[in-house]
Amino acid sequence: MTQLNPELPTVLITSDKGAVCRALKLDVYIDDNYDNVVGVGLQSPSTRCYLLNYTYNRMGELPVSVTRINRVAEMFEKEGL
Repeated sequence: MTQLNPELPTVLITSDKGAVCRALKLDVYIDDNYDNVVGVGLQSPSTRCYLLNYTYNRMGELPVSVTRINRVAEMFEKEGL
């Protein structure tokens, strides 16, 4: 697994985040946008996805590959970092 460095995040701006995650073989993806996280979860099943929990993104079931979290630190804890 590639080590994450919270001091040096990578930000991708694209309309097809799932395809980018699959192409880059990303281990982990985090977002607050429901559609983005579901898209990544479906298109890149090997990427572990995290959805930051907000009232505006509680619109439906999440794929099994997506974990809802309340804070970014939870992702680091779950990833063992």
